[in-house]
Amino acid sequence: MVRPESDESEYTRGYQQALDDFSVTQLLSRIRSYSDDDFDADRACMTQPELESLAVFLILRVGANLNGSA
Repeated sequence: MVRPESDESEYTRGYQQALDDFSVTQLLSRIRSYSDDDFDADRACMTQPELESLAVFLILRVGANLNGSA
């Protein structure tokens, strides 16, 4: 799960709440456990930074499609 490097400050709680509100934590969970005939996330052994990069890419692509620019 994405967590900022700090103590249990209000910023940390707010950051985690924003990730939850925008379903980023759910997206990361689904990417981590995704599997179909062509891809199995468990076999890919993606690290947390790789999962987060993939999530950013997916969010950017969805945003581009919603704006009609893709």
